[in-house]
Formats: sequence, structure tokens, C-alpha cells
Amino acid sequence: MSQVPTTPETTSTTEVDIVYPKVVVLCINSEGAPEFHSCSPECTQKQVDEGQHYDLAKENASFNGFVEPMIAFDATDPAAKDLSASYQDWFAN
Repeated sequence: MSQVPTTPETTSTTEVDIVYPKVVVLCINSEGAPEFHSCSPECTQKQVDEGQHYDLAKENASFNGFVEPMIAFDATDPAAKDLSASYQDWFAN
């Protein structure tokens, strides 16, 4: 899984709260293989509430050399719950 540097989860400013939600993007790497890319895009809580953090994460994946198709999810989505240790064991066997 690719990692990009992240910053603290939440930063307060005088005008708006900036958050850094953890998002995973399933996308295609430069070799044509599916790969997970993780990032924490800077956005406002309103953007998270509207789902814009997914688009920002996909933009980050593109910037890092990944291509479509892309599916983004965060910890609140069913896909994140499915990525448990049991699935890692399943892939290993």
C-alpha cells in the first residue's frame, strides 16, 4: 500500500476547521495492477460531509501516478470494514 506523508487529524483555524480524513483508493498502478493508495487529503469538515474528500483522494492518487478506474473509501464505508486482518490472512493462504 502506498503511503504519503500525513499531518495531524484536525487543525483549528480562526475561520474553519481543517481535517485530514484517512482515505484509501483502489486504483491501477503504473504496471497495470490493482493497488491500494492511501492518503489524508486536507479539506474542511463540510467537504467531508459532502463526500468531496473522496475526489481529493482520487486526485492525490492521480498525482502519484495511479490511473482509473478508482474507487475511494474511508473508515465509515463498508469496504473499510471488509479490509480486516482476516482478509489479509485469506490472501496469504
